[in-house]
Amino acid sequence: MISKKLNEKNTILCISGGGVKGIAALVILAKIEEITGLPISKLFNIISGTSVGGLIAALLTLPKEQGSKEPRYSAKEALELFENSAAEIFPKSCFNCGIIKHKYTPEPLEEMLEKHLGDNRLSDSLCRLIIPVADLNEGRDSIKVYNGLKKMDKKIELKVS
Repeated sequence: MISKKLNEKNTILCISGGGVKGIAALVILAKIEEITGLPISKLFNIISGTSVGGLIAALLTLPKEQGSKEPRYSAKEALELFENSAAEIFPKSCFNCGIIKHKYTPEPLEEMLEKHLGDNRLSDSLCRLIIPVADLNEGRDSIKVYNGLKKMDKKIELKVS
């Protein structure tokens, strides 16, 4: 059985970014949940994602409520969230292809994060969660470790050289 095999070893799920293409990842993850009968957060020890993949990882590991071991969103529910929000988060435009400036404005995505993730901390997640980020506005490479969505632990900031 697939779920037994996944839980016997340390397993890592990495979800790529790519804007609206995150829907494809969610379709696959929803099918995995359907086949195994288990939430993604119980099938993998570590879940990581870049960009939209990070948002998906956060949604799938967020507890239903404080102290709960059940996820707030199944992959199918996260898929419905994305399908309903994709037009606002990733609008189509002939003039904005990401060459001169960022392809999408961050505000719609930030609103979705605030609405569905709230003020939960990374430590609240149901399994270990890794979300690598880069701040292109800063003009330098750095690694910042956050213990929540809004609060950075000031003691931990590493410069990448």
